[in-house]
Amino acid sequence: MKNMLISFQTDVNLRKIFPNPREKVEQMLAPLVKVYGENAGQRLEFEHTKYAGVWRCKLGLDWPRKFTVTATAADPNDAEECCYLQACSMLQVIILSLVVMLTICCQM
Repeated sequence: MKNMLISFQTDVNLRKIFPNPREKVEQMLAPLVKVYGENAGQRLEFEHTKYAGVWRCKLGLDWPRKFTVTATAADPNDAEECCYLQACSMLQVIILSLVVMLTICCQM
């Protein structure tokens, strides 16, 4: 899934699971940051849409697989937090998939 959209209800549920989403993403990327520098693995872009008066935030991650999440909100901080929530959700799925594959391979 290259881009991911999120519903309000999903956003509420993710906030319960990941109360500090930006911190979680930064923890997962910490090994890359040590090797490649501060912005390793992530790209954060803000775009203000004049017509609707809203902020659009795009967060792109290059590890462990390249993907982008997008959120729109009246407040730039809300848009950013929603992007990080989506990133946590995607990283959880990707990392769990990797763990399952490694477990299967180790049993062979």
